[in-house]
Amino acid sequence: MNEELIRQIVLKLLETPELQALIQQKGISQIPKGLILLEEKERTDLLQEWVQRFSPKYRLSLLLQEKPGQSLHDPQESWNIPNGVQLITAEEACCDKEWSHIFLPDCSPDTLAKSALGIQDTPFTGLIGWGIREGIPITLSTNFLGFSPKTPEAYRKMFQDYIQKLRQFGVNIHFTPKELPLQRFNKKLLTDHDALSIPEGTLLWVAKGTVISPLAKDTLKRRQIQIRVETEGEL
Repeated sequence: MNEELIRQIVLKLLETPELQALIQQKGISQIPKGLILLEEKERTDLLQEWVQRFSPKYRLSLLLQEKPGQSLHDPQESWNIPNGVQLITAEEACCDKEWSHIFLPDCSPDTLAKSALGIQDTPFTGLIGWGIREGIPITLSTNFLGFSPKTPEAYRKMFQDYIQKLRQFGVNIHFTPKELPLQRFNKKLLTDHDALSIPEGTLLWVAKGTVISPLAKDTLKRRQIQIRVETEGEL
């Protein structure tokens, strides 16, 4: 019997009314509840990794953002949802106040910006706002669609400020490998001081001929900042 099958059996057992009654009677703590927010049905391929990472610690539920013509009442198999994850509606997610962790495997720039600004005009941003207010841990991965070396510095900085603001709110933010925030460095010498001023996880574009000090290289590596040379590919 493999580990995944054992986990599924345990989750099913925990959901039975008889065991729930026994848990309450004996005062045994239930497994905390985790909520996954996913904005694109097409990105359900991301769920398996997140389920493997967090299902041992949480009973996971999934809220998908509906689009015109889509329905959450379709058979679960059509949504490519891993076993053991319960598909719920926005009403169910918003009414439940027992979430112990909120996860966003693929947070859009729109949701990221609204959350940083405190705008709560969708179920997703409303749940994020509630989580921040209540001190609920929030973990998200984000992408920057359309960012390139030609993206204006002010536009990139705007999203970097949003990220910084969310981190100040206690949100744990990761970047997917192919979707790192971009930043351009135009000086001829990149020092350790410069490296420390660049946000962690950034994809940094430098001009051809830019000199990077040895200490700065160590700092960039430690802060997971990737370097690209605009005219010659990767440094």
